[in-house]
Amino acid sequence: MPTETEAQYNKAVAVIRAAGSVSIPLLKRELNVSWQEAAQLIDLLHYRGVIGDYDGLAPRKILNIRAGTEIE
Repeated sequence: MPTETEAQYNKAVAVIRAAGSVSIPLLKRELNVSWQEAAQLIDLLHYRGVIGDYDGLAPRKILNIRAGTEIE
């Protein structure tokens, strides 16, 4: 059974797939989470290779949406 963090991660991946982009405000708004929780999800998505590095004001690139497959 997925933990709460894994469930939020799966929802974040779904949001990224639907939106075609990723940002803290997007995750905050779509998942109804705090700024800190959205930032932690961004860190997790980066760690798992789904999104690229922070590059100033440029949006993060989606590297491998397949890396964000559902956790069972």
